[in-house]
Amino acid sequence: MIRKWMAGESTTVACKGYRILSGGSASPDSRGWYRLEKSAGFYRGAVDRFTGTPHDIRGELRLQYGDRHCRMMVTYVGPLFYGLMQGSGRMVWPCGTIYKGSFRDGCRHGSGLLILPDGQEVWLDYDRGSEIYAFSDRTPV
Repeated sequence: MIRKWMAGESTTVACKGYRILSGGSASPDSRGWYRLEKSAGFYRGAVDRFTGTPHDIRGELRLQYGDRHCRMMVTYVGPLFYGLMQGSGRMVWPCGTIYKGSFRDGCRHGSGLLILPDGQEVWLDYDRGSEIYAFSDRTPV
């Protein structure tokens, strides 16, 4: 029952850093959003002027994933360190799934709470983006 959320919509987001698109789009739009390289999505927050990477204690990423037939956006709010998700953050998927937990080097790392659209809570432990343990109501899954 816990794994049912995996069947429909993937909650996997690549562990990588992000860079601001260079050239004419290196400035934010009227709402403060920067475009990211390789159509990865958008970013709002401070930018390191030397590296062109998102670098903010409270940045926001809107990341695109999927294929050309189905593009979705996942939103990350939390610290970014030279383009990498770092520290305690929050991810929200279009279906309403929410992950609150720790990130390191752009990946989910450590403990976190996954809240499913139906309100069910699943506690997860990650090691560099790979799920190593999951439990609900303190019972191993």
